[in-house]
Amino acid sequence: MSGGKENSGVDSDTMETVDERPAGNNTARRLLKGASLYGLGSVLTSVIGPFFLTPLYTHYLSTADFGVLKTTVVITNILALVLGLALDGALVRFYYDLRDDDEKLNRFISSLFWTSIAFACVLIALLIVAGNTIPFFRNFNGVPFDPYIKLVVISSFFSIFGLLPLALLQVQERAPIFVLLNLSRFLVTTGIIIYLVAFLRQGALGSIRGTLYGNILFAAFCLVFLARHLRTCWNRSQVADSLRYSLPLMPHALAHWTLTLSDRLILLMFLSTSQVGVYSLGYDLGLGMQVLVGSFTASWGPVFYDTMKRNSEDGPKELGRTINHVIGGLILMALAGALVSREAVMILAPDTYLGAIAIVPWVILAYFLNGLYICYVNILFYFKQTKILPLITGTAAIINILMNLWLVPRFGIIAAAWNTVLAYFISSFLTIWASRRILHLPVEWPRLLSMAMLALIAFFAFQWLETPNVGLSLLYKGVAYVTFVAILFRLRLLPREALMRLPLVGRVFTKVL
Repeated sequence: MSGGKENSGVDSDTMETVDERPAGNNTARRLLKGASLYGLGSVLTSVIGPFFLTPLYTHYLSTADFGVLKTTVVITNILALVLGLALDGALVRFYYDLRDDDEKLNRFISSLFWTSIAFACVLIALLIVAGNTIPFFRNFNGVPFDPYIKLVVISSFFSIFGLLPLALLQVQERAPIFVLLNLSRFLVTTGIIIYLVAFLRQGALGSIRGTLYGNILFAAFCLVFLARHLRTCWNRSQVADSLRYSLPLMPHALAHWTLTLSDRLILLMFLSTSQVGVYSLGYDLGLGMQVLVGSFTASWGPVFYDTMKRNSEDGPKELGRTINHVIGGLILMALAGALVSREAVMILAPDTYLGAIAIVPWVILAYFLNGLYICYVNILFYFKQTKILPLITGTAAIINILMNLWLVPRFGIIAAAWNTVLAYFISSFLTIWASRRILHLPVEWPRLLSMAMLALIAFFAFQWLETPNVGLSLLYKGVAYVTFVAILFRLRLLPREALMRLPLVGRVFTKVL
C-alpha cells in the first residue's frame, strides 16, 4: 500500500488496497459521487432481496419456519452489534491518523483484526456451551438452539471477517468496489438460499445454511483481500485507544436498534395485528428516505475526515458549505417523497391498507431528521468524543418507548409515527448541540429553516391537488413540485451553485431559470 504517496489504483492481477482519494478538493462532488454509488448498491439489494426471497419464503416455508427465521434475524442483529467490538468504526476514524505510514497502518489493521477474531472466538465458544447446557438457550423463544441458533452463531462469526476490508474500502473512497463486493455477496448468498430452500426443500434451515455458506465464501475472499496488510503483531496501545473509541459505539448502536424496533413491539401490546400491518407498510414505504440518508452516511464520514485532516483551517468552511447543499437536498427529497406517499399506497396496496397514507410522511420526516444527525455526528467521531453518543441515543430511545406506552393506547398507530419523529428530533438536536460545542460549521440555518417551512406549507397546500385518479394526482403534484423548486430559486433560498453541481440536470434547470 502506498498510503497515497506513490501508487494509486488497482493492480491488474490483484485488488490492491491502495489509497484512491480524489486529488481535487471539491467536497460536494466527492460526496455526491460516493452517495450515488452507495445508494445504487442499497437500492439493488433492497429490491432484489424482497423480489426473490419473499415469494420464495411464502411458497416454500410454513408459518412456523417463517417465525423461526424472524427470531434468528433478531439474534443475528444482536450478534452483529457485539462480535466485532465496533472496531471497524475505529479503523474508519484512525485511518486518517496513520495513512501516511504504510507499516504503522498495517500493524494497526493487524492489531484490530486479531483482537476482533480472538474476542469472537471466545464469545462464540461460550454461546455454544451455553446453548448446549442452559435450558433458556436450548430453546430460545420456541426455536431450538441445535441446529438453528447454533448455525446462526457460527454464521455471525464468519460475517465479521468482512468488517475491516469494507471499512478500508470506505475510507479510501473506493465506493464502486465496496458496492460490487456487497452486491456479489448478496447475490451468491441469495442463490445458495434459493437452491437449498426451493430445490432441496430444507425450509428455514436451508435459509440459515445458505447465509452461513455465503458468509464463509465472503470471509475467505476478505482474508485474501486483507492478507497483504496482516502482520503477526499486536500493539496493545493501539488496541486500547481503539477500544476506548469503539466500545461506546456498541450501546449507541443497540439504542438506535431499539429505537427502530420498539414501536412495532409496543403496537402489538395494544393493537391488533392488522393495525400493526398497516403501520408496517407505511413505515416500509417511508424507508426510501432511509436509503438516501444511508447512502449519504457511507460517503460523508471519509469525506469529512479527509477534509479536516487535509485542511484543518479551511476544512470547517468547506464542510459547512457542503452541509448546506446536503440539507437543502434532503428537504427537497423529503417533500417529494411525502407528496407521492398517498399515491404510492394506493398503487401498491389494497384499500384495507389506506391507513398507511397518514404514516408515510411522518416516517420520511423522521429520517430527514436523522440526516441532520448524520451531518453533525462526524464531529464527535473526528474528535473521538464517542462516550456521549450512548447517552444521546439512549435518551431518545427511552423517551420513544415511554411516549409510545402512553400515547399508543389513546391514539393508535399514528402515535407511534409521531413518537418516531420526536425521538429522531431529540437525537438530532442533542447531537448538533454537542457537536457545535466542539467545532462550529458555517451552516446557513436561517435559509434552510425558511426552505423547510415553505416545504411544509407546500406539502399541505398541494394536497388540494389530489383527485381519485392516481395518474392525474401525480401529474398535478409533479408540476406543482417543479414550480415550488423554481420559486425557491427566485427567492434565492436554493443557491444556483447547488444545482450546478449536479451533472446535466442542474445545468439544464439553471439555464431555464
